[in-house]
Amino acid sequence: MFRQVPVLPVVIPIAAVAFAVLLRSLHRRDRLTVPRAAVALALCVYAAGIVANTVFPIFLDKPAHDGRWSDSLVLTPLVDYELGDSVMNIAVFVPLGILLGLVVSRGSWWRVTAVAAACSLAIEVTQYVTAHLLGGGHVADVNDLLCNVLGGALGAGLLALLGRVPGFGVRSSGSGGGRRCADRAARHRLPGFGFGRKSTGHVSRSGTHSIGSSGRGASSLTPVTPVTCGPGAG
Repeated sequence: MFRQVPVLPVVIPIAAVAFAVLLRSLHRRDRLTVPRAAVALALCVYAAGIVANTVFPIFLDKPAHDGRWSDSLVLTPLVDYELGDSVMNIAVFVPLGILLGLVVSRGSWWRVTAVAAACSLAIEVTQYVTAHLLGGGHVADVNDLLCNVLGGALGAGLLALLGRVPGFGVRSSGSGGGRRCADRAARHRLPGFGFGRKSTGHVSRSGTHSIGSSGRGASSLTPVTPVTCGPGAG
């Protein structure tokens, strides 16, 4: 029986580092909130699960593959590819596309699809290298890549559709300005929830930040900064 590289000691540190990077990125862009941090954590845990099931097992003492490198690579699409494998590879990346859309800055459909494609390509390259050098148990297959990209695109599209449902989420514009404006307004409505400026006022329908009566007279009111929601905001 061949010894294997333990899975958890590898994927847990990778997920932890990815989570820390995401938190730092959100903080630097003034977008770090409790919900976004929770989504980032879910994304890292889910991605770690994908890596654990697609890259491993990796053997320590199994003889390396002594054949041609092309033996571990399938470049012909839709030939001898089972329907069950295609459905599974699509379904696995649908949640990933949704989570990426919630985390990625200006998460347009094409941007999320590109990130999902990069993740899938990294997995296939790792499978290709480990299959030849470390006796890994997987083969790099272009069909897996295509199905993963399709799944990520479906997830991003599903998130975009859900965002158009009244009461479900914020409907963003193509440039992402509507979403950023709503984020700024939310930070003003919920003092301390994000990293935006704190206030005790509210955001009116016109987008102007106003102060309610505090009982101390008009002279105690301080100037406020309007939340601009026009074209090109942010």
